[in-house]
Amino acid sequence: MDPVYSKLTRCFAAVFPDLPATAISSASLESVPDWDSLATTNSVSLIAEEFQVQTEPEDLARLVSFNSILEYVNERLASRGSSDVS
Repeated sequence: MDPVYSKLTRCFAAVFPDLPATAISSASLESVPDWDSLATTNSVSLIAEEFQVQTEPEDLARLVSFNSILEYVNERLASRGSSDVS
C-alpha cells in the first residue's frame, strides 16, 4: 500500500476517532459531522508534523476531503523532491 495513503489514513483516524476505518478514504467536510474548524486545524497540524510539509493559509480552502488532502500532501512531497514518508 502507498505509504502516504497509509500514514494519512492514520492521521484521519487520530483526528476523527469515531469515523469507521472503511469511511476514511471517502471522508469529506460534507460527510463527516465532526469536521469543523477545530478538526481542520488539528488535521493540518498533525499532517504537517507527520509529513514534514508546510501548509499555507490560502491552501486551507482546498483541504476539504481525504482525497484532496492526499493530493495536496503528494504535491508538497513532490515539490521538495521527496516521497519518503517512512
